[in-house]
Amino acid sequence: MAIIAIDGVAGAGKGTLAAELAKRLGYLHVDTGALYRCATVLILNKNIDPTDEEKVVATVRASKIEAKQIDGKAHYFLDGKDLTTSNSLRTPEVNETVAKISKYPRVRVEIRKAQKNVAKNTNCVIEGRDISTVVFPNADYKFFVVADTQVRALRRQKDYEKQGLVVPFADVVKMIEERDKADMEREASPLVCPKDACVVDNGKNTVEQSITQMLDFIGK
Repeated sequence: MAIIAIDGVAGAGKGTLAAELAKRLGYLHVDTGALYRCATVLILNKNIDPTDEEKVVATVRASKIEAKQIDGKAHYFLDGKDLTTSNSLRTPEVNETVAKISKYPRVRVEIRKAQKNVAKNTNCVIEGRDISTVVFPNADYKFFVVADTQVRALRRQKDYEKQGLVVPFADVVKMIEERDKADMEREASPLVCPKDACVVDNGKNTVEQSITQMLDFIGK
């Protein structure tokens, strides 16, 4: 099975590019960030302090977080409940908390099981922050997506508006910057650009230009 790994910074448009690339190639699109967001929803719903590593790890281990292919699309489940189309995965609270949860090595081990399981029997475009470095280091093709902080913050703010949420732009910029810092400085599987990855600037490019660059790299 072919694996295309897409990593990159928060809000750079990895999801949009991964979904479109998967559609063009006829592959399954897997958003591994959604799995960490399921874990974050779990912790928030149970009112567990996200800085309490032992309680967080124990709670995640006791739950069932899964990615399943349904009608050609990946769906993300928390204890049997499909959260795929739920706004609960993309709230400001989840955005602020997910980096605190995902930095724990033992949480990453649990989520990695779900990542590998869904990619067992099908061609996949898998996006995340350590896919090409840790989860699938031997991926057939690797991409690293970047974009200017201001561009990313504007996109994230528009996402909030679609949910009916009003979040000041300065606050969104701060959240993006804090997420970048947390991703790049965490001990377990920090966000880095692999030497053999194709870097895609999805801030300067249009989506179509980015997809064309990716398809050219793959040779399609």
